[in-house]
Amino acid sequence: MSRNAVKESVYGGLIGGIIFLIIQMALSAIIEGESVWDFINRAAGILLGQAAVSPFSQFQLINFLTGLVIHLMLSAWYGIVLGFFVLNLSRAGASISGILFGIVLYLVNFYLFVLFIPRFEISMNEITLVAHAAYGGVAAFAIKEIQIRLGHCVTCY
Repeated sequence: MSRNAVKESVYGGLIGGIIFLIIQMALSAIIEGESVWDFINRAAGILLGQAAVSPFSQFQLINFLTGLVIHLMLSAWYGIVLGFFVLNLSRAGASISGILFGIVLYLVNFYLFVLFIPRFEISMNEITLVAHAAYGGVAAFAIKEIQIRLGHCVTCY
């Protein structure tokens, strides 16, 4: 994978990560009645521990910034991994593969990662599954779109 492809994958992953956050935070608040900050507090809890997730519904700047950085770092990393899978696919093929990647990512996160951080089990629901699928589809599409606009991909159409 070229240096350009890695950068394009990082950008695609970040775009997908932002869409994931919007979907996760909005639908959790609307459908589940959670605070919009609950997800970001749980993400902050990866680094800050249980103290970050105790006052679930409160906004705290340190939790927000920590959770956002962790989420976006993971989004960028997963974008690079996704980039390997969609490197030589068309835009449509990449988008479909990205959705499947997002679903697999959800399964890995909530059937493996939750063994190490059990408090994430609370996020194991349909909303988070949809957000992961959207992440993968959007990230893959964004990777391809960036490649096309920069002229780095002849097989993307």
